[in-house]
Amino acid sequence: MSIGLLVTDYNRAQLFAHLDALEVSSYNGYQPTDPTGDISPARLDRLWQLLNGRYEQTQNVNELNTAIDLCQLLVQKTAHDHPDYPARLVGLAGLLDGRYEQTQNFDDLNTAIDLCQLAVQKTAHDHPDYPARLDILTGLLQHRGEIEVDVDDLNRAIKACCRAALKTPRAHPDLAARYFRLGDIFECRFRYTAFLPNLHSAINFARTAILATPDDQYVLAERRASLGEMLERRYGCTEDIADLDEGIQFSSQAVEATDKSSCWLAERLSNLARKFGLRYGALTEIEDLHKAILLYRRSLEASADGEHHLRAECMSHLRSHLKTRYRLLRDFPDLQEADYLSSPSDRGHHS
Repeated sequence: MSIGLLVTDYNRAQLFAHLDALEVSSYNGYQPTDPTGDISPARLDRLWQLLNGRYEQTQNVNELNTAIDLCQLLVQKTAHDHPDYPARLVGLAGLLDGRYEQTQNFDDLNTAIDLCQLAVQKTAHDHPDYPARLDILTGLLQHRGEIEVDVDDLNRAIKACCRAALKTPRAHPDLAARYFRLGDIFECRFRYTAFLPNLHSAINFARTAILATPDDQYVLAERRASLGEMLERRYGCTEDIADLDEGIQFSSQAVEATDKSSCWLAERLSNLARKFGLRYGALTEIEDLHKAILLYRRSLEASADGEHHLRAECMSHLRSHLKTRYRLLRDFPDLQEADYLSSPSDRGHHS
């Protein structure tokens, strides 16, 4: 397999000067080059990681480019049967993925996937890092599949993630995350194919992930919120009110576990309000309408001024629900508030 390594030649004097300066400024110690004039693999390994650490602090893409060049050299100098070869492939893949996030150069993402695929092939199935490398491959394939709307990549991602989960011990802290990722990919495949069994699988894996997530983990709120959205989506397909009831249950738990200062609070409140509005539409129980109105108000209070789409959506639904309640109860303040929300000058200032 071609892994697309780009390094062919260097101005050795300039490179050594750069590396010496880097080591003096960033590392307490010095390891000279080997007698042939080449850079030793140990030095390359240390230096690309130092440069990547500096890039994470400065976001200077030149630091990242140099780290990639060094890591490419390291991979070139590493025998394919060397025990560190798969790890170095994964390291280079991570750097290229980071540059893709900066530049949106799709060649970097494609090469990162090829590198990870090769790393997985070179890793024994009983190696402790085998599930983690499959996990990295899964994430890259899912990302490309979502960008390209490529179901084949999503299929490959599901296969890799299933293998990672099967190789993960039941008590391992990463198992819940792998189940949740499986649910996420199945949900993505449902969106592209409209094949309902994909959504069933997504919901089942998300439930399993939540059961495996300790109560004190902050990701639990995120997983409950996501499962609530999946259940609402299935309700939209099947009109099974049990799905909407369960979606409200998980979305409510997510809101309760979300800190008041969280950037996710407004969105989660709005999502929960929407579910109560849907249930009111199905069952016409006035209590659901009351809850939807209160939650949309809370979402507006929690939203930032820059969240224009969310605020506009909340105001539209809130205005509609207030008018509905006015028609039922003839409570004039509801009509006043609905009219207030209809005023263009007041759209951004409701509280």
